[in-house]
Amino acid sequence: MLSFRERTDVLSWGRVVRQPQLVANPRFADELPALVLDSGSRSRLTVGLRRSCKNSCLTGAGALIDMRGLCAAAGLHAVRVFALYISSTTMHRRCSYPQALWLVWPILVYWIGRAIIMAERRLIDDDPILFALRDRVSLLAFAAIAAVMIIAAA
Repeated sequence: MLSFRERTDVLSWGRVVRQPQLVANPRFADELPALVLDSGSRSRLTVGLRRSCKNSCLTGAGALIDMRGLCAAAGLHAVRVFALYISSTTMHRRCSYPQALWLVWPILVYWIGRAIIMAERRLIDDDPILFALRDRVSLLAFAAIAAVMIIAAA
């Protein structure tokens, strides 16, 4: 059974002195309810990139749930939902060339995979939306997706 373990590599947003933290690393969504109940009376906070945003890292009083393991699954699940939407009859009625939308799928897989790798390497600022709006590769991906959408709707 997954449980909390003490770690010292967690930073707060201010990057102050590290305090020992109780951290759990779920790999599957069905592990989350047990983790919420396992932490007892401690406050619980979900984190990514081993950094938390509240005072639990400052005082060591909370329990952290490290969500990085579920990040890739969530991103690729979004691409799967998009693929289901493309293959739906609703999309076939709305677009003149719905098959063109399949060109969006590899762009999304690349862009989400790149974002996950860059986040793991700590190359993304604290706000991923602002990063995507400033990143040239992301803007190129968005432009390619927009072009495919225009072609599919024409």
